[in-house]
Amino acid sequence: KRKFVICVSTLDVRKNHRLLYNVWCRLADELGPDCPQLLLIGAPHLHVSDLLYQIHNDRLVNRLIIHLHDATDEELAWYYRHCQFTVYPSMYEGWGLPISESLSLGKYCIAGNKTSLPEAGGDLVDYFDPLDFVGCYKLVYKAVTDPDYVEQYERRIRASYVPHTWTMAAAHISEIVDRIADSGQREAV
Repeated sequence: KRKFVICVSTLDVRKNHRLLYNVWCRLADELGPDCPQLLLIGAPHLHVSDLLYQIHNDRLVNRLIIHLHDATDEELAWYYRHCQFTVYPSMYEGWGLPISESLSLGKYCIAGNKTSLPEAGGDLVDYFDPLDFVGCYKLVYKAVTDPDYVEQYERRIRASYVPHTWTMAAAHISEIVDRIADSGQREAV
């Protein structure tokens, strides 16, 4: 029955879940019973057993930060539809599928600003430096305490988000290859 936020990804050091743990510790301290749960949805990967142990044994957040190892596609869709918003603090990615999933379902997302993540979310996502605790905390706190702000973002997402299709990706790659080929021909002359 409690409000919740989701972070969907493999639990891996580069995904930066420790930052979310620290943010939720502060939120729990400041907001008390008004602090939403954080659902970490994904399989644990390398070097996260210490973090999961710490979360599990931290009385301040062990009922607020919940790790869901296996969620079916139907369950995951339900979590996306019913969450307050999504958060994705990854330090580097090839694309940022959780951002695309969040936007495709009309959900506000807060994400790290490194590598391909801004390309995946464009101007429809609030970004922070994934090494900046204060920057992340301020965005999460605003989203938790100002539902009108989140709703405004979500109206804009629903009105303007266009999913990046495989056809679009192929056209983009073809354009780059053509440009490289053209510049190579000019240099050969």
